Amino acid sequence: FCYELLNPVSYTIVAIAMPESQRRFAFAAVRLAVNAGMGVGPVLGGLLFELAPGLLVWGTAVGYLLAAGILFFSRPAVEHRAAAVADDAPADLAGDHARQRDELRFWAFFASIMPIQLAYALPPTVLSVYVIQRLGYPPIWVSLIFATNSLMVITCEIGLNHAMNHWRRRTALLAGFACAVAGFALMGFAVTPWMLLLGTAGWTLGEMITFPAMLDHVSAISPARLRARNIGLYAASFNVGILVAPLLFLPLLAVADGGTSWAVVAGFVALGVVAVAVLSAVPTLWTKDAVAPVPAAR
Repeated sequence: FCYELLNPVSYTIVAIAMPESQRRFAFAAVRLAVNAGMGVGPVLGGLLFELAPGLLVWGTAVGYLLAAGILFFSRPAVEHRAAAVADDAPADLAGDHARQRDELRFWAFFASIMPIQLAYALPPTVLSVYVIQRLGYPPIWVSLIFATNSLMVITCEIGLNHAMNHWRRRTALLAGFACAVAGFALMGFAVTPWMLLLGTAGWTLGEMITFPAMLDHVSAISPARLRARNIGLYAASFNVGILVAPLLFLPLLAVADGGTSWAVVAGFVALGVVAVAVLSAVPTLWTKDAVAPVPAAR
């Protein structure tokens, strides 16, 4: 509960506190912190449990209190929040037309990214079943798949988004979706376990590009009065995928081979590519999306 509460709050603080030119990179940094915590947390939890089971609960509570204290005393978003609200005033005063445009932009984008959210809900929910039960590979290959994903995210996501930070959001989203299409399609051609790792590298590359870019775009199209709500709904969309994706994929896998099943997943993600391409061509449904200047080398 606490994680699901704090996750969208942390993204909202980044959206408010960071300038647009650094926002995507900052979202990548938050994702790095989450993934690093997911790697280090179980190790620390195991050590605490080994010392005394009760320390696990106290350690978690202390961790949350430390995080709350850091946020309270640093107050990173106060000045930027005031500026954002002031900048947003003209849109608020524009009346029903501006409000309808803002809602339309968000919900159109929300619908366009649901294919990617559903697809990325598959690895943590059904991939182990697919690899062990359907393909008959040893469980070590499941560990290697998740290790490949985690290692790429931890070592590459910051650098990749720094290099791509000047890209238009449209370009980054389409590039990330294309990597996801290729990666998920390769998961169905697992003639050897190494093909699974190659496919994992593909959809992980798409993940590192797409997820910071999606958060960046949600922030860009959301006026200050809707930013927290929209980011919260965006965060909830992944949980919708966690609930729905296995219910759709496992029955499909029961009646079709792996190649066909993953091809359907890849095709579904390709719908997201088409949707983003169409949305970004309609000014009413998109927003200002210029190429950012590349920082001068020092």
